[in-house]
Amino acid sequence: MNILLVRAPFPEMCLGFKGLTELEPLQLEYLAAELEGYNIEILDTWIYGEKKLLKEMSSKKWDIIGFNSSAVHILQVHKYAKYAKAANSKVLILVGGEQPTISPGMYNIPEIDIIIFGEGVSKIRKIVSAFKNGSDFENVPGIAYRKNDKLLFTEKDSGLSCFNDYKFPNRELLGKYRNKYFLYGARSVATVVYSLGCPHKCNFCCVWRKQIGVQTRSPQLIIEELKTIKEEWIFFCDDNFLANTNIEDFLDLLEENNIKKKYIIECSAELIITKEKLLKRFRELGLCTVLVGLESFSEKDLVYVNKAASVEQNRQCLSILRKYNIDCLASVIVYPQWTKKDFDNLWQNIKREKITFLHLQCLTPYPGTELFDETFDEINTFNMDIYDMEHMVLNTKMPIKSFYKEVAKIYIKTYNPIRLITLKRNLPFPLNPFHRSGYTMFKFIYGIFQAHKHSEVKCLFDEFKSIERFTLNKSNNQKIG
Repeated sequence: MNILLVRAPFPEMCLGFKGLTELEPLQLEYLAAELEGYNIEILDTWIYGEKKLLKEMSSKKWDIIGFNSSAVHILQVHKYAKYAKAANSKVLILVGGEQPTISPGMYNIPEIDIIIFGEGVSKIRKIVSAFKNGSDFENVPGIAYRKNDKLLFTEKDSGLSCFNDYKFPNRELLGKYRNKYFLYGARSVATVVYSLGCPHKCNFCCVWRKQIGVQTRSPQLIIEELKTIKEEWIFFCDDNFLANTNIEDFLDLLEENNIKKKYIIECSAELIITKEKLLKRFRELGLCTVLVGLESFSEKDLVYVNKAASVEQNRQCLSILRKYNIDCLASVIVYPQWTKKDFDNLWQNIKREKITFLHLQCLTPYPGTELFDETFDEINTFNMDIYDMEHMVLNTKMPIKSFYKEVAKIYIKTYNPIRLITLKRNLPFPLNPFHRSGYTMFKFIYGIFQAHKHSEVKCLFDEFKSIERFTLNKSNNQKIG
């Protein structure tokens, strides 16, 4: 049985910080580990490019092809699933990931045979075995499968991940390319997952809709996995790292085993405040950078997105990170109702808080989220190629061209090399303008100036007239395409 696992390429119009952050396809590596014994390959288009993907899609070598998909990859998955089926009608096409889980209707095309909901590790071997034996998929919980040109839903699974039973991800399949994975200024970065889930319910986030609570791995397993990783930099890709209840045990083991690495985590502001002592200790054991979703310096904006932290807590969080000399990559949402005054206020806060790592995200109503339901009538395009959080897909108060201009100006001022040197912070990008990351940042900002043109491109999802066409509940089985 020959199985190809694919990370789909970014569409041409996508901005999405391409070239500034490229991490290993961890989900696919977990699936590959679970399918040990079969002939498995991972095709990471971020490394191989689309030419290699087209070659493999046209090959009759593969019995099963699986795609991992987020929203921005949906149309790419459609394209390559059709390409693969045209070349080999017998190939089984699977798709999984966060977006198929919460909006399966967007994958309801004849060429996609199975949609996997939630985590796929516990399901993938059952799917492969059923296909190999010519059996029906009805006994595999937590999927939708195509039969007689209809999409059938199997019994819903528990939504819980048997984390501690998983094999370590198969990092050997992409072993010779591991030095190509990076996160901003940190080069050669390995990704590790400690937990899934988040205790909060921000309306723009899909995590709490697809995941039950916070599920945590054993600290001892994390230590054992870290020992197998050669990279110096480790990115814990948890939705909210400090939400783990056994972090103190993990830090004890980290110190006891004398593991010397540099760590990057993602965490919410209020947990940084309440767990300051743990943060301080982790800093002493190698923590270097924390990604924090501040979302805004306006209480009104924070209430709008149901954010747990307040502006004062955001400030306190930033103060704690500066206190322990921990770099902060601050994520801030730009809102459709903003005017130039709001952008000016943001810049004043960036200066006040000495923020040097910044990621601005346009408020994006991803299909399947609470925000999508709330703003459905205000969405001006359903072209998923630009659902990258860098394009604004909601109607704006400002002219859209002026809106993007203000976004670009914030980036230009924040990443001004003179400002970064003056603040004496660890630099997110080399100052050499001819270095790849410096050029990529320039290209990214230029793309923002041009982003207003992309909203004019039409898409097949523009014909969807109801929320149910996206989420595809069991009573709605309309095909698309």
